[in-house]
Amino acid sequence: MAAKAEHFTGEKMVENESLHGALRKLEFVSIGLKAALALEEEEKKEAKLKVIELEYQLAKSISEAAA
Repeated sequence: MAAKAEHFTGEKMVENESLHGALRKLEFVSIGLKAALALEEEEKKEAKLKVIELEYQLAKSISEAAA
């Protein structure tokens, strides 16, 4: 009976270690995805600012041409 319990405990330890390893991998991937998303959001903000700047320059050029 004790041998069965030890065997079962050993199996559960291996299963637990495997699940723990998978969880660490998922956490690592999650961190990478969050970093990529943050970078994408920053690039999106920069693009919006560039569009605003170009729209301003266009309006200014039109205003100067009309004057």
